[in-house]
Amino acid sequence: MEFKRNKIFGATEFSVYAMTMFSIALTLFINNSTVVNKGDITYYAYGLIGILLFSLIATIASLMINKVLFGILIAVDLAVALLIPHYLFEISAQPAGVFLLLTSVLSFYAAAAIIINTIAGKSILPLGKPIWIPK
Repeated sequence: MEFKRNKIFGATEFSVYAMTMFSIALTLFINNSTVVNKGDITYYAYGLIGILLFSLIATIASLMINKVLFGILIAVDLAVALLIPHYLFEISAQPAGVFLLLTSVLSFYAAAAIIINTIAGKSILPLGKPIWIPK
């Protein structure tokens, strides 16, 4: 939908996140199947470092969009940052899960705000003004 609306930020950012989750799910499925021997999954941490760098760039860009999106990306950044030591050192993934739940809650709020505000033709559920407007 973002591509169709000419929204390069959403189209790029959320396509990357979707493909990342798809890749992780597929490789975990293959890695844990009986067809392929179970192996070391510490390499996920190195992929997540790349995703974190991309996500931090998107977080900076989100400062120019709205506060809810900025909050979503901060939660994603923290979740990804906490998953890296999970894969490298087998530290609990529970803190990352908390930030992923926060991401989900904020995302549902943003989706509801966009739908309701668009249909109403006015701001009923606020998304917050941009934090940074470059001059």
